[in-house]
Amino acid sequence: MDLMDAKQILSQMSGAIPSGKWNKELATAVQRALAELHLLNLYDDVDGLIGPRTLEAWKFFKEATNQADPDTIEGASAGLLIQASENPVGFIGEAKVNLQPDFDELAGLICFCHC
Repeated sequence: MDLMDAKQILSQMSGAIPSGKWNKELATAVQRALAELHLLNLYDDVDGLIGPRTLEAWKFFKEATNQADPDTIEGASAGLLIQASENPVGFIGEAKVNLQPDFDELAGLICFCHC
C-alpha cells in the first residue's frame, strides 16, 4: 500500500476502534504511516497483521503525541498520524551527523568482525 492510499483510509476514520478489531486494510494503513515515521520497517512490517511491533509502534506514537488509549485508533489519532506522515522530520527530527551512504554496510562488517 502506498502512503496516499493509507492516508485516504485513515482520513475516513470515525469512532474508536481497538487494535484487536482493526481490519487488514486499516492495519496496513496504520503500519504504512508508522513506517513513514521510521517506527516500523516498510519492507517487513507493513503486512496488515497486527503483531507486537505494530502494537508497540502505535503505542509509542500515541504516547509521543500525548494521546490517551494507546490501544485504540479514532479520528483524532488518525488525523495526527496523517499529519506526522506528511512531515516526518517534525516528528522524528533530523540526523545530527551526516552518515556515509555505505554506513549500514560498514556497520554490518564491523559487527561481523568484532561482535
